[in-house]
Amino acid sequence: MAIWMEPIPEWMEGEMTTVVKMDDHRRRKRAYVACFSCDHDWIAEDIVQSQWPLACPRCNDKTGEEVRYWDAEWFKRFTAGGGKEKRTLILLNAARMRSEKL
Repeated sequence: MAIWMEPIPEWMEGEMTTVVKMDDHRRRKRAYVACFSCDHDWIAEDIVQSQWPLACPRCNDKTGEEVRYWDAEWFKRFTAGGGKEKRTLILLNAARMRSEKL
């Protein structure tokens, strides 16, 4: 992200002593996401106002959903398709990440 800086006019000198970056105060959320099309997994950040499902960075299909292995309906949909080995690893990774507080 580029930061735009402009010289402070002489009449304002001494008025501003602190510059606060607003990006540091926005609500942020991280989520472990898996693509239902190609089984790609990634960590998405700044998803507070994101539209679900997310677009996969690998295949560009809009089938990326947060890994919610504790949700029975989501778990059934996730394990019903794709590569079983890769999806099993995604579920195990999600459980490990959840215990470590992503």
